[in-house]
Amino acid sequence: MAHIVLATSLLWPEPTSDAPLREALAVSDHTSVCVPWNSADQSAFQSADLILLRSCWDYHKAPDAFLAWLDSLAPERVRNPLALVRWNFDKSYLVQLRKAGFNVPDTKLVDPKDHGTLRRIMQKEGWQRAVRKPLSGQSGKFVDVLDLAEYDAWPDSVMPTKQALLQEFEKDVERLGETLLYFFRGRFEYAVQRLPAPRNGQSRVEVSVSAKVIEQAREVLAFVGHPPLYARIDGLVRDDTFLLMELELIEPSFAFDVAPHKAADFVREIEEDLRQLGHA
Repeated sequence: MAHIVLATSLLWPEPTSDAPLREALAVSDHTSVCVPWNSADQSAFQSADLILLRSCWDYHKAPDAFLAWLDSLAPERVRNPLALVRWNFDKSYLVQLRKAGFNVPDTKLVDPKDHGTLRRIMQKEGWQRAVRKPLSGQSGKFVDVLDLAEYDAWPDSVMPTKQALLQEFEKDVERLGETLLYFFRGRFEYAVQRLPAPRNGQSRVEVSVSAKVIEQAREVLAFVGHPPLYARIDGLVRDDTFLLMELELIEPSFAFDVAPHKAADFVREIEEDLRQLGHA
């Protein structure tokens, strides 16, 4: 039996989407507890057999504090590995992946407050609309869509990062919705689609994707090196082509509320990491 700490946040202390995971851990005779990363009491993290980064979904408010908190943990007991988390924390990895030849929207590193330069980039690239997003963050915080025709009405950026990403707006995202591909230890497990509009009261559904799409996502994951315990690869599926939007290696929602049958599979992968740590 192992004791697993799920690192959450003060805003999302016990996410319901992880309830199937905690149930599956209990079925396998492991104990688990949710503890906010920004809690005043940090003792639970010191006594954990394994720490899973889960709903730390407010770190956009204090990115430096979050990184300092990560540094306070025993690195061998944190998943995903801290070096990989830090690499994924800076979304300029999208520029790196595009330069490496992956199918990623054209992405520029910019000063988010320099509207004149942003407009010149959009004019040069022929973009009518573009997405401005911070280098670190989640859940769409500080993200906005800039329309070239409405330049005088662009809002001032309030994002906390000095640099930002500027990407061409993908017009069909509003029609297709993003598809999220989940991998455990480098193996594809399941896919969930964020619906453009709710269907039968649901905003996400489990879907099937083609072998070609899975392979394209797998190649992205292979780029980071040794397969991490978990990964979520977000993108647009256009027939058999996958356009990468984000590579989520820190604290992605596993959508176990949509695919609860996958929670037990994930626990088996957790147990493999526990064995590697010498926990019987």
